[in-house]
Amino acid sequence: MKKKPVRDVMVPLEQYPSVHVNSTLAEAIKTLKNSFHIDQRGIISGQRSLLVLNEDRDLVGILTIRSMLDAIKVKSTVGAALTRLFSRDVVEDNAMLINVSEVMRPVFSNCVDVNDNAAEAVQVMLTGKVNIIPVMEGDRAAGIIRSVDLFNIIGELLE
Repeated sequence: MKKKPVRDVMVPLEQYPSVHVNSTLAEAIKTLKNSFHIDQRGIISGQRSLLVLNEDRDLVGILTIRSMLDAIKVKSTVGAALTRLFSRDVVEDNAMLINVSEVMRPVFSNCVDVNDNAAEAVQVMLTGKVNIIPVMEGDRAAGIIRSVDLFNIIGELLE
C-alpha cells in the first residue's frame, strides 16, 4: 500500500455528522438520518456512524448504526417478536430513554496519528475489528478515517 499519510485521506471532524454526548439515541438517529441523501435512482447514501462530542467539541466516542440497532433491541421487551421490535412505540420508547454515552464506542483505543501511513490505519482497523477510527493530532482528534477511504487507496494501486 502507498506510503500515503492518513492526513491526506481522512475526513475532517467538522465535515462529519455529530451529536453531543448527552444526546438521546432518538436525537442521534434523527441527526444521522438527516445527513443521508437519496440519489435520482432512490439509493440512500451517507455515513454509517456519528461522532460523539463533549462540551469542548472534543471527540469522546463513535456511534454506529449497528450499535444503535443493538441498543434498541436490547432495551426491547425480552422475548418480543422481531416485528414488535420495529413497532413505532418500542422504537420511540427505547430511543428516547437511551443516552448515546451508553451506546457509543469510547475513543481511547483504535486511533492513528495524522502522520501515520494508510497501511498503519488498515492494521489498526483489522486488529480492532472496526470500520472507522479517529485520527489524532497530538491529544486532539483531527478527523476520522473510514475503511472506504483506505479501500480507495487500494483501488488506486490497481489502476
